[in-house]
Amino acid sequence: MSVQVFLWCMLALAGGTYAMRLGGVLLRSRFQLSQETENWIDRCVIALLIGVVVTSLGIAGQDFGGFARVAGIGAAGIAVVLRAPLVVVLLTAVLVTGGLRLLGVP
Repeated sequence: MSVQVFLWCMLALAGGTYAMRLGGVLLRSRFQLSQETENWIDRCVIALLIGVVVTSLGIAGQDFGGFARVAGIGAAGIAVVLRAPLVVVLLTAVLVTGGLRLLGVP
């Protein structure tokens, strides 16, 4: 694949993503969802995020990512349960993983 094709594909994906997000903002006032439907959507978002975390939990390429990574993601999970802001959750994961790796934990 040439660089030009790759860049056009990236631009198309970025434009589509932006259009979907903008559509959600612009069309939100036109639809009235029941409380049950909103609760279902919230649960789906949580399930999707958990799926992303689980699939990236301990895998680096095709090998085990190490115990430091698992501990970092676990610490971030605790921060999420404590309702920390996203920046704090990310910093927690980075600091725990980096700190353990500095201590020699694989």
